[in-house]
Amino acid sequence: MTDRRRTPRYVLEQPLPGHAMPMQDVIVEEFSGDRLVVVSLDRHVVDEDLLVYLSMPHGVERYRAKVTSSTPVSVGGKLCSRLELLVGALDNDESSERTH
Repeated sequence: MTDRRRTPRYVLEQPLPGHAMPMQDVIVEEFSGDRLVVVSLDRHVVDEDLLVYLSMPHGVERYRAKVTSSTPVSVGGKLCSRLELLVGALDNDESSERTH
């Protein structure tokens, strides 16, 4: 059978606590004031609006951002985009965390 699993499988009887942070889409080059420079695998156009999540020592911060510059760059043989973003705080209604 070609679909048969040959590697061992494990079940945790008591799951371990943890955090998942799947949003690892960019490499931050610079962040100062209201300017953020990142390298992204995705292409973005000037004036595109984005929502940016940054992992900081005291937790995740969210910002509203607008692409001010997008330049193609090569990183490790892959074509990426160097983005310059103008960032601003979210409105109070948007920045409050919602619990489910």
